[in-house]
Amino acid sequence: MEIKDNQIMHPPQYQEDEIDLFELFSSLGQQWRWLVGITLAGVVISVIIALSMSKQYVNSAKVALPNVADIAVVNVRGGQNFTEKSLFIRYFNELRSEENLKNFIEKELWIERLYPDYVGDESQSKLVAKINAQYTVEVLEPKKEKGKKNDLPPTLVELSFESQDEALGVPFINEYIKYTNQSLILTMAEKGKQYKEIQKESVEKQIDLLRYNAKVARELVIQKIEVENNKKIDVLLQSIKSLTGKSILDTKARIAMVTEAHKIAIKMGIGKPTTVDIISNKEGKLKAGAISLTTGQQQKLFLMGSEYLEIELDNLRERKGQEVFISEIPKIKKQISDLKNDKQLAALKARENDDPYLTELPGLLKQLEELERQRYDFSGVKLYRSVKRASIDGVAEKPKRMLIVAVGSVLAFFVAIFVALIVGAVKRRGNDSNIDVP
Repeated sequence: MEIKDNQIMHPPQYQEDEIDLFELFSSLGQQWRWLVGITLAGVVISVIIALSMSKQYVNSAKVALPNVADIAVVNVRGGQNFTEKSLFIRYFNELRSEENLKNFIEKELWIERLYPDYVGDESQSKLVAKINAQYTVEVLEPKKEKGKKNDLPPTLVELSFESQDEALGVPFINEYIKYTNQSLILTMAEKGKQYKEIQKESVEKQIDLLRYNAKVARELVIQKIEVENNKKIDVLLQSIKSLTGKSILDTKARIAMVTEAHKIAIKMGIGKPTTVDIISNKEGKLKAGAISLTTGQQQKLFLMGSEYLEIELDNLRERKGQEVFISEIPKIKKQISDLKNDKQLAALKARENDDPYLTELPGLLKQLEELERQRYDFSGVKLYRSVKRASIDGVAEKPKRMLIVAVGSVLAFFVAIFVALIVGAVKRRGNDSNIDVP
């Protein structure tokens, strides 16, 4: 009997571990003040926190591939061959460039505009970094596949800027789009002009070298012709000298022959020109036999008579020059004159410009002319097409006040339940300790 009473007074241990839901909810009901109070406190705190948080606006704009007309202007004025995608990639890279954004912030005084209370306590670089963190660029098209790297060139880009003042966030985005475009076309124009000057210098050097080589070649041709002509003239002068020497010898031989014939004519008493037949009839066989002993040339000479031969001797002895009696010399002198007055040589010497004779020059001059036409004036050109401008809509992205209040209320309710359970458990233990055990 004693054992049964002990069992009644002390039930098995597993019964103490069982949870009585009725008792649990009854305990919560008893601590309703804690539930309501803590939950309301959580709601109030959530509302205060939500209202105290500053509004954050996210303004965005979208840009896409530029118009074909703008690309045509760049190609015509810059002598390039850009495509819409190639130029848009450059523009997209500039939009993402931290250096470009920094220049925009500094030049357009955006630190002062976004932070009017800035007095220099915080370093300017930190503020630039803070602004940079508020700015994002996202490629919308082509869409990136999950798990894959998008290496395709962008065709549609969205720019976003988060700020507390929507009236400043909107112009920040819109002005940055224009600033980047203007900055890039100015850079392209400057680099284009530098490239143009380099190209012009290269072409001009080619032209100068071409003209110099042509001048040197012409001078070498002139020198070669002069040397060849001088050689030919020397040969012709030597020919004249040889002909003159031969003529002098021939004259001396002629004088000797005429002298001998003159003597014969005197001895034979031939004063006037005659013939052999006449002499034979007049003088007889003896003289005819003597005549037959002379040479044929001498026969011709003494038959001319002493008077004629004497005159010829006087002429031969008085002759001062031989050239007039040499028929070849005038022709030779004509050749010498032609060589001295070489028309080709004279034309080469008189030439002041070799350009008409340079076959490569027209192409180089055309390149130079095309370079001169390249103005690199890209004013008014857009390297993008505006799809959506940033605009004020009055809708704050942050904070999500209703969500904050809802989450705070739920958390407060659970905390209230936890506190109510603890308070109820403490009270039950206090009541159990006050029961008298017999």
